[in-house]
Parts: sequence; C-alpha cells; structure tokens
Amino acid sequence: EDALTITWARRFAPYKRPELLFKDIDKLSEILKNTKRPVQIVVAGHAHRADKEGQELIHHIKKLAEDKRLKGSVVYLPFYNLDVAKILVSGSDIWLSTPQRGKEACGTSSMKACLNGVLQFSTSDGWLEEVDWSDKGWILPDTHTARHLYRILEKEMVPMFYVRNSAGIPSEWVRMMRQVIALVEKYYSAERMINDYIKTLYFPQK
Repeated sequence: EDALTITWARRFAPYKRPELLFKDIDKLSEILKNTKRPVQIVVAGHAHRADKEGQELIHHIKKLAEDKRLKGSVVYLPFYNLDVAKILVSGSDIWLSTPQRGKEACGTSSMKACLNGVLQFSTSDGWLEEVDWSDKGWILPDTHTARHLYRILEKEMVPMFYVRNSAGIPSEWVRMMRQVIALVEKYYSAERMINDYIKTLYFPQK
C-alpha cells in the first residue's frame, strides 16, 4: 500500500498506446523492483467486442503482467466499470496517459483523477494541451516517448515520492497534488461549464 502506484485505465485502442510503458521490460523491471523505492502499475480497461486490435492489446498486456520480470509489480484488472474507475481515480498516485498526439478528444479520466490529487504523466493531448504542467505533473515528448518515460519515472517521480519530511509526508508531492486539485476545480468542472453557457449564450452581457 505504500508503493508508488501508477495507473493506466481507459478504453483499449491502438492510438492510446497501452503497450508503450512496456517497451523495455528489463528497464521497467529495474525501476519497479527497487526494494527501497518500489513502484507498482495497475492497467485496466476494455475494448469493444468488434475492435480486434483493442482485444489483442488486452491479451498482450495480460501476458506482460505475467512476465517473470514484472509479476507482482504489474496487474491487469478485468471487468473495468464505473465502480472500478472510482477506486482507481481515488487510489492512484500517478495517472498515466500515452495517446498519440492529436488523436485524444479530451481526456476526462485525467480530470477525475486530478480532482482526487492524482498527478498527471501524459503526452500533451486533449485537455492537457491547455495547461502548463511544470509544477503539476509531467508531460512526455512526441519522440522517443518510452525512453523519456523511464527517465522521468526513475530520475524525477520516484525520488520525489520517496522524499519524506519528519512526519513521513512527501511535502513536494503533496504540494503538486493540491495544485492539480485546484486546477480542475477552477477551470474544468461542470459548474464552470454551465456558468460559461449562461454568461456567453443564454444571458450575454450587453
């Protein structure tokens, strides 16, 4: 329960690239299996029954989770639904998104995770393109994405998560959690959306 927990949870589709995290299994295993600073990964989601590519991706991820180099540190959760999503967005430390840039419509799962103080680790697409993430999370570049993913995870995220104050609290991590909560509450809530409709469409200022 104390390990840094990274979650990738959404619809399985090729452009969302769930397999990107596993491009270098040996390197990933090295990061996950550090006994002093352990990391664990949760993968969840489903694909439409007619989406053969999406179904194949799920089978591929299941096999990777059973690889001896990753077993015990990576898990695939079946039967993804709203109840499972609610647990994941409230119990994760990092919300990982790896879509090909320009193909993600919005990214509402990331917003829900942010409201629970989950930090973002993503390519810049959908709503994430609108935000400066320098003090709220980590953005992956469009090229050599997997290589940068491992570097950021190992050199930035893990050290920050495991630097604790005298009370055992990761102060810098918590500061960033508060930043992402405030961001979504202010700019990405349904309340803000309705107010915008009222002010700009229904009752515009004269």
